[in-house]
Amino acid sequence: MAVEAKGRDVDKLLDDVSTSERLRVEVQRSKAQLEVEISHLRSELSTHEMTKSRFEQEKKELKTHKEWLESQLDEKVEELLEVRRETLTEINDLKQELEDVKRKYEDLEVSSKVNITCFLSS
Repeated sequence: MAVEAKGRDVDKLLDDVSTSERLRVEVQRSKAQLEVEISHLRSELSTHEMTKSRFEQEKKELKTHKEWLESQLDEKVEELLEVRRETLTEINDLKQELEDVKRKYEDLEVSSKVNITCFLSS
């Protein structure tokens, strides 16, 4: 009986060793799968970080370009305002000159009529 009990104990220990070995293999397999998944996630993270960095650089460049465009717009608006002021001044000067010429013409016309009348009456 003692031999049979010892045989059963040995069988039980062998089963325990076999179960432990299966569990060890499963744990190693799970560990390997998790390491692969971690590696994949790290790779994706790296890709996303590079993309984020590229977008931030593009954003910075776009901001700089926008600021340059706004300064160019301000310059052009100021130039157009100056041209408009000059043009309005020139138009007003020409209108005044036209009025002066019209007055002189009318004065000359009146004067010439008076002269003709004086000449004819003499």
